[in-house]
Amino acid sequence: MLSCHTFSSSQVLHLSLLRIIALARLCLNVRIIVPVLMICGGTVYITQQSIQQEFTMQKIEIYSKTVCPYCVRAKHLFTKKGVNYTEIDISQDSDLRDSMIKRANGRQTVPQIFINDQHIGGCDDLYALEAAGKLDALLKGTAHA
Repeated sequence: MLSCHTFSSSQVLHLSLLRIIALARLCLNVRIIVPVLMICGGTVYITQQSIQQEFTMQKIEIYSKTVCPYCVRAKHLFTKKGVNYTEIDISQDSDLRDSMIKRANGRQTVPQIFINDQHIGGCDDLYALEAAGKLDALLKGTAHA
C-alpha cells in the first residue's frame, strides 16, 4: 500500500523535482495536498490542479461502452494521472461506432483510445505504454507511440 510521509527540509533537498512530483501524484491518489519545502525556504503546495497542468494541452478521447471493464480500467489510469479525457459512449449510437471503427483502422473492440488524434489502441495497449514508461511523454506531447 502506498502512503504519504512528511519529510524534513534536509530530506526534501535531496529529492529531485521529478521525485517530488511523483510523490505528489502518489499522495493525490488519497486526496492529500503535499507541502514541499524548497531550497529558497518557502513552502510550495503541489495540488492535483498543478499536476493536471502538466498534461492540459493534450486531447484525449476514449470510445467506450456503458458496461465494459476494460473501459473502466483505461479511464481509471487517466484519472489516477490527473488527466482529463473525453468519453465517447458508442453503446446506443451506431454512427459513433462506425466512426470509431474507421478511426481505429478497423478495430471494433472498446475502448479505443486517441491522444491528439493519434490512435493508441485499447486498454492493454495503454497499460503497455505505461509499463514501458512512454505514456507520460505521450501525454506531454513529447513522444509518439
